[in-house]
Amino acid sequence: MKHYSLGRTVAGCAIGVGMALCMPFLLPLSVVIVVPALLLLALFAAFGPVSAAVSAVLCVASAGSLFGAVGIYAGLFVMVLPAAVGCVLLWRKAGYALRMKGALIAQAVGLAAFLGITTLTVGMSLADAFTQFVYGQISAMPAGFADYYLAMMGAIQLPETGIDLLHGVLSAQERAELMEQALATQNNVLKLGLPGMLASSCLYTGILCGHVPSRMLARRGAGLEHWGVHKWHLGRDATIFAILCFVTSLYFLVFSRSSAAAPAYIVFDTIANIAFTMQGMGAVDRMCLKSGQSRTKRAWILVGLFALSQLTQFGISVLALVGIASAVWGSQGLLAQHRQRRRERRNDDNNHDEGEF
Repeated sequence: MKHYSLGRTVAGCAIGVGMALCMPFLLPLSVVIVVPALLLLALFAAFGPVSAAVSAVLCVASAGSLFGAVGIYAGLFVMVLPAAVGCVLLWRKAGYALRMKGALIAQAVGLAAFLGITTLTVGMSLADAFTQFVYGQISAMPAGFADYYLAMMGAIQLPETGIDLLHGVLSAQERAELMEQALATQNNVLKLGLPGMLASSCLYTGILCGHVPSRMLARRGAGLEHWGVHKWHLGRDATIFAILCFVTSLYFLVFSRSSAAAPAYIVFDTIANIAFTMQGMGAVDRMCLKSGQSRTKRAWILVGLFALSQLTQFGISVLALVGIASAVWGSQGLLAQHRQRRRERRNDDNNHDEGEF
């Protein structure tokens, strides 16, 4: 790794201060993508390890001051742990595939550790803890703000004449009853959708943490192995795992009648969809590269197709279908690998027979 000047290090620390100040927005956003983990790795690549370490400490301290012990756990396990693993692999100049696997595994382990420790220490699930946090925040506000919240949840309609923020429009008993119903509805929605959102966040964050810093360092001439999107492909084990996830999601969708069937379906479907979407992006980029498309045009095509694939909330998107076809029938797909192994085994048998007396 190259030497980083004092000015660059100070600039990176200043960005870390900005990250810490934005933690009230960045930490809740982690259910979509863990932006702080990605930013810490970007700071490591652009401004050096000192600025990344200082920024990590500031982010954990900020998360702890805002959300208490849960914030500290989130900072340590969801943000710092994956970033630290990525920094070590970048520092050791590990191969691209190893860094990508390490980023995904670190993100998954960190998320699992955060959920486990939070459940043990708080005594409730993340959905229940978030619902309780929202209730505490709303209860501390004037009555009018609580009525606004109920209106956003569709529990009441605000009068056309406006609302008194101090006293609201409901009586205390009506507000308490409607608040209980609204929070119960919100809790059920979280229990249904939060597992899938966390799985999606884990995978997308891991992919970005493995790819973006690698690209930054490769463009700076760090002598680091980097793959473009056209080189992305699922290995044999990853393809089989993604197929099993898709089949499992169908089982929960069609056959299971348990209360956990819907969240389980969303989680397994999300994992399979994202895995094959990444494979599909690699396949499309390879086709664009063979047709002579420029890098800019290829990037816009991939962004457009990825955006369209996100319109498919559940099930398999078109880009994921391309990924399935590429992962199974492509030149490096399961069938091609199977034929290659059979061919090698046949050659080994022939060589063995020729060597016998």
